[in-house]
Order: sequence, then C-alpha cells, then structure tokens
Amino acid sequence: MSSVSETIKLENLLIEQKPLPRYDPEHLRLELEINNQVEVIGKPSSYRLKGNEISLRFFDIEVSGHLRQLGNTPDEILMRLRTNNIWRIGRRQSGVYVLTSVRSIIPTEEEFRLANKLLEVYSPLEVVVRGMGYEDREDVYKLMTPRIMALVVDELPLHVAQLTPPESGKTYFGIWAMKYAGWFYTTSPPTAAGMFYDGRTGTYGFAIISNGVIFDEMDKWNPMYVQQTNILTYLPTFLENGVVVRPTSRLHTLGVVERMINTVWFGNYSVGYEFEKDPVQRIFVSWGDNYGALIDRIAIVHVENKPIRISQHLTNHVLPETLMYAVLTSIKNTKVDINMFTSRLKGRQKRHSIAIQIAGFKLGAEVPPDMADEIVQYGWASTWEKYKGMDING
Repeated sequence: MSSVSETIKLENLLIEQKPLPRYDPEHLRLELEINNQVEVIGKPSSYRLKGNEISLRFFDIEVSGHLRQLGNTPDEILMRLRTNNIWRIGRRQSGVYVLTSVRSIIPTEEEFRLANKLLEVYSPLEVVVRGMGYEDREDVYKLMTPRIMALVVDELPLHVAQLTPPESGKTYFGIWAMKYAGWFYTTSPPTAAGMFYDGRTGTYGFAIISNGVIFDEMDKWNPMYVQQTNILTYLPTFLENGVVVRPTSRLHTLGVVERMINTVWFGNYSVGYEFEKDPVQRIFVSWGDNYGALIDRIAIVHVENKPIRISQHLTNHVLPETLMYAVLTSIKNTKVDINMFTSRLKGRQKRHSIAIQIAGFKLGAEVPPDMADEIVQYGWASTWEKYKGMDING
C-alpha cells in the first residue's frame, strides 16, 4: 500500500513461519526429573523477590535464581522478566529447581536500525500486519487494527473489547502477542492474586510481569465464578490508573501495585444488538458490573457481525521474532505531543478518543478527531462502516 524503496523491501525480510512454542507442563516436569535440566522459551508467569534472590514460576514449576543472572540494573532485570528469553532450568538432588542460565532473544542494535528503516518506507500498520503473516486486505485491517492499537500506546490507557465470529484470528493474535510483544494471554477469568499480587506469598501476578494482557473467551466465563473472584473490586481502578491495593500478610507488606498496561478482551459473537456496545455490556453486567464501570474503561468496542475468516489471508511468511519486537518497540516509542490531538468529548471519553488518535498517528493510519469520537461513542464496526474503512497510509 506504500511506495517501496529500492534499498529495502518488506517481502525480502519475511521468513517461513515456524510453529509457536507450546509446552506440556507435565512433560516439562518429567524431563526435568529424568535429565536434571530443561529449556523453556518464553517468560515466567509470576515472580517474587527475597533479598537478592528471585523465585520464578514457569507453569507449575517454581525456580530459584539470583537477580544478577537476569541483569545488572533494574531495567535489565525487568526486561528479562517481561520479554521472551531462553531459560535453562536445573534440578538439584535436594529437589530444588534452580535457574542455571538465561539467554536473551531481544533485538540487536542492527535489528532496531533495520526496523526503523522499514518504518520510514512503509506504513507502520502495514509492517505489523504483513509481518504477522497476513495479506494486505481491508477485512484484515478491520479486525487487526484495534488489537494492534492496544500494543503501541502507553501515553494513555487504551483497552479494547472485540466480539467477533469464529475464525477471526483471536487465539492466534493472543499467542502471537505473547511471543512477539511480551503480553500475557489467558482464556480463564483472572483472580486478584494471580493477576496482580498475592499478599500471602509476596508473588507478583501476570499483569505486573507482562506488557499487556489478552483475555480470550470472555463470553464463556462463568458469571458466578467471576463474581466469586471479587476481581471487579480491582479491575476498574487498574484499567483506569494502573493502581491496585491488595490486602497483605504480616510477612509481605507491599500491597500497592502500580503498573499501567493495556488489555484486549476477546469473545465470540452470537447475539443481535441495537447498539454495538450492548453485547459487551451484557457480558459485563452478568459478572456484576451493574453500573458500567468496566464498559466505561473500554476505549474501543468492536462487535463484528460479518463473518471474516481471517485465516484465509495468512501467507505463512512473517518477520523474524526479534525484528518484529524491534518494530513494535520503535512504533511504541514514537514521540507524540498529546496536545496536538483534539476531541469534542468530555472526561474519560475524551481521553479514549485521544488515545485512539495517538495510536493511529503511531501506526501511520490517521484517525481524525470526529472519527475517533464516534468510535468511542458508537463502536468500531459502526464507525468503520460509516467512514468506509480508514486511511492506512495516513
């Protein structure tokens, strides 16, 4: 969709897609017991600190290590925890599992330079979509753009809810975001201890150790279980301000968590609606959110009633993992002056509109203020239909 430089072509950088790494926790544990060591590619699901020691959890395996194994500065250590790495775990005779080594798979300086060159030639949104392995199609952009927007904005919170028909690539995107963007993907309702902080053990949860969270299958969550988790006590404030205050024990007194991340909420579409936000709102109400606290935090609601079998548009060729991470990081780090964006909305809705405009700016897909306002008020699909798509080239 963009002009192509003679010196760099996106298609020349694409490689054949390899299966994403999947692990059977029972198989991992057996390998660890039999061979006394095992290798995992990914990132831990939680961690806790005690002095200069750190305990990491990979599936149901708890591993002990030293902070120096992860880095020499707080930023280096957090980078290790929040991005994919190659972790080698060993077993001692005492039965304790220890971290024997960790190798980084983050981008090199040369890959960051190459990513920046790509972004000078192509629309950033096109680089991400084609780099994910998709064809350059309008239906692909309709589904993928809201998801990608959540990946690249950190100036303001930007949360997305999508209810779409089957075969629209939700699970693929969730697993892809774990591998390429350091996000966490789950199909289960969260608990406050698992998501934020467990005051009994001092363990940080997946929202603290990830760059973002994708909740899938939200339409299938048991409303009674969601209410029993008491997660709604914490979610609205966390989505708004990135702050959680958790009860603590006498041993672990740190109960305040501050970490601003974006979220994407996925579900299948199965009911009719008068207004696009209605199906999502009905799900939230079934969880006990009777006053709209959750729906008010969602910047983009997309309920798609048109069957879009996005798997038909997969090319099986993607950007290498580290290069894609460099692309996403460079897009996210694009300098933005928030004051250059306007909105006729007020309060939280105005902030949502500006967040959407920032995302469009970073992705090279301009979203005019009126269009952003209408996305916030009426939904993504409704606005997309009215404006006949969007300008991917900015």
